[in-house]
Amino acid sequence: MNLKPIARLLVKRPKTVLLLFTIFTFIVGSQAANLYMESDMSVYLPKGDPTVKLLEKIEQEWGFGDTLIIYVESDNVLDINVLKDIDYVTNEIDNYRHDNGEIDGVISATSIVSLIKQENSLSPPFGTGKYELPTSEHLIKKYVAQIGEMRKTILTDDLTATAVTFLLTDETDNKDILTKAENVIKRVNTQMTLIGSLPQNAALEERSLKNMAIIFPLAIIFVSIVLFFFHRTLKGLIITFLPPAYAIILTFGLLGIIAPELTMISIAIVALLLGLGVDYSIHLMNRFLEEKGEDLTLTVEKVLKTTGKAVLLSTVTTMVGFGSLMISSMSPIIHFGFGCALGILFCFISAALLVPCLVLILRFEEKSRVPGWKQLARFAAENSPKIVFLGCVVAVLSLLVLPQVGTDVNYFEMAPQGEPVIEKTKEFSERFGT
Repeated sequence: MNLKPIARLLVKRPKTVLLLFTIFTFIVGSQAANLYMESDMSVYLPKGDPTVKLLEKIEQEWGFGDTLIIYVESDNVLDINVLKDIDYVTNEIDNYRHDNGEIDGVISATSIVSLIKQENSLSPPFGTGKYELPTSEHLIKKYVAQIGEMRKTILTDDLTATAVTFLLTDETDNKDILTKAENVIKRVNTQMTLIGSLPQNAALEERSLKNMAIIFPLAIIFVSIVLFFFHRTLKGLIITFLPPAYAIILTFGLLGIIAPELTMISIAIVALLLGLGVDYSIHLMNRFLEEKGEDLTLTVEKVLKTTGKAVLLSTVTTMVGFGSLMISSMSPIIHFGFGCALGILFCFISAALLVPCLVLILRFEEKSRVPGWKQLARFAAENSPKIVFLGCVVAVLSLLVLPQVGTDVNYFEMAPQGEPVIEKTKEFSERFGT
């Protein structure tokens, strides 16, 4: 392949190439505004599974959406004041009890209060015939006893915890109803915590965005420290960091057009592209400095034909590896594989175009030197049989423990630890056996 025209362009017009590539990058990158975080853990379910298909069919036919659970804790949840708080919160969230979710987005609300009201609405002698919360402690205990075993799904045996479950429509504005619920429970004295799929998804989304805001700067800082240790110059950092930065912007911009859904594992794409992009830039930059002569066009052409070809082969094989994840039946894995494959391609393109331009624009001359590298190379050459044998031993030992690797599909284990909503959901699950 004749790379001389490309090499000549990069040498003769490095600033123009950098400017045009920057404009293109930011035009594509502006589409990253379309990205959104999908924190629903159900996306990790295999789409083709019969059980999952049945659940999806039920949700579509009945219009079911997320669930919102209010976890109520008190010394005695059957205390009349606690029950009044539960009744108040329920009525504030489910404003229209008989609208089937068409107005307030709540299909149904189930609580110990609603069950007591149902018992009280029965004709005498079973009830008073009124759908209201009785103020008599005797009547409350009587109705709870009449409810029977069904009460155990929302009331603990020690009467210290209960739950209010709201079933929402699939058209509900989740953010609005979650905000409403958060504000309502603050207005009562009883301790209440929002759990269930709705607050859990919101918490996971917030945590994922926070993690992304932390991981990216940390990755930049640590990689910068390593690079500065070898190059001892700011120019080297700029040349190695700019190409992967462009690649990341291009990747998420194009994802915003093609596949705007992000999940918790999408955060890893940033770290992966940063690592690979820096590697590609270093390989091309060091080879350029080694080959640099009076004929810069010939130098760039030689770099692209040698190291560039090797990096391209590495790019293709890595893309195939991550692209194979797209055969998965779980959408987060598919999106992750696609994002990685796309980003790796952009890493190569950015490095191949920008590294020669940046080296020339910045007039970078420094070559990285690793102390003791020659001694390490000599040791590897003199002891190659021993090193190969040691590698084989480690590989065999790894194969022997392979059967110990298991699969954990517990959603709670996948969720970030230390998140208050997740911890309360775990506690609720243990106490109510769900």
